[in-house]
Amino acid sequence: MARLSKVKEERLKAEFLDRFLAADSEPPVTAQEFRKVRELLGFSQMGFAGRLGLNIRRIQSWEQGNHKPDGLISKFVRVLAKKPELLQAIPHL
Repeated sequence: MARLSKVKEERLKAEFLDRFLAADSEPPVTAQEFRKVRELLGFSQMGFAGRLGLNIRRIQSWEQGNHKPDGLISKFVRVLAKKPELLQAIPHL
């Protein structure tokens, strides 16, 4: 990914935070939603796990519907579904 200007990076961070906080009342993402967002962002399961700092088995478990992501991950994924470019402003977890 191309390096963002400092101003654009700060603006994206602020927008991400606003959207993240607004997603409080939504239920956990479904397995299908999670997979769709991962694919929209162009990640393999392994790549997305690495980007989020998670074990690939956890990603697989969510996508197979065996477990549901916690509230923070669900909110994170919902925000990225609406504005995928915001991922650029978030450091690797």
